[in-house]
Amino acid sequence: MLTRRLDVEYGLAPRWEFRPMGTEAEQKIAAMIPVQRRKLILDVIYDQGAASVQQLSERAGASVATIRRDLDQLASEQLIRRSRGGASIVDFAAPPTASGASQPIDVERVRGNPDKRALGIAAGERIEDGQHVIFDSGLACDEAARRVVERQLSITAITNSIKVASILAKSDLVKLVVIGGTRKSGTFTLVGDPGIEFLRGLHVDIAIISAQAISKGRLSHTSLEIVSLKRRMIEAAQYTILPAESWKFGGPAFCDICSLGEIDEVIADEGISAADRDIIAAHGARLRIVGGASSHDSAPPLADNDWY
Repeated sequence: MLTRRLDVEYGLAPRWEFRPMGTEAEQKIAAMIPVQRRKLILDVIYDQGAASVQQLSERAGASVATIRRDLDQLASEQLIRRSRGGASIVDFAAPPTASGASQPIDVERVRGNPDKRALGIAAGERIEDGQHVIFDSGLACDEAARRVVERQLSITAITNSIKVASILAKSDLVKLVVIGGTRKSGTFTLVGDPGIEFLRGLHVDIAIISAQAISKGRLSHTSLEIVSLKRRMIEAAQYTILPAESWKFGGPAFCDICSLGEIDEVIADEGISAADRDIIAAHGARLRIVGGASSHDSAPPLADNDWY
């Protein structure tokens, strides 16, 4: 594939370079129809908060010109805010209330991703009565929480997500602990203290974690304050589950969260490449593939001897 590289900051002339579309994941991305590509673009922008045209071009396997047209289309639908060289999250998308207050965007409703929902539901099936569970923020974590409510489980739930908390609050069987912090603009995620300090010294059975990217056996994210929180969640858990769509296995985000070796189970969709499956296995993590109404390579139920 030919990609155009613009080094505007350094005053260099645009140049073209050849980058072969060799892997299974790259070939699948290249075959995307526009609607699928724009969903991927929304995922990247809302996971990271912002993204450059060049980064989106590399992630989507599309030309810079195509990505610009996609961004213009998404901006016209008020799903993103267009900026020079890229796009960013919109802080507020819903109309003001009767009192005049703006409402934070329900990112997950806008993005509506059935693959991610299936991953979250699968993660929710791993939770059992009486457990202490940390729920990170994100759609997969929302769906895991919703599954807990549907299954009428009695658990203690700890979360930094306002959205997860609102779902779990519907069940009187759930002892709900919201760790506190400051809402990250445009999201339902709480970051910083007192949440980070609260997690120090906790010991829970399971943590369901999200990540923006998985590259070369490492999880990463663009926000340092969110990375600190995720690290604390992983440290607190005896068993950590990572629901992750196949497109997230690519280039890294800004800051490392942890190694895949610190994750006990990865739940992914059928698009995950053979190479990424091998990397997961090499790091000792279980892999569960979820696709549509079925799943395979399923990890067994958690028994007492699974804990260490």
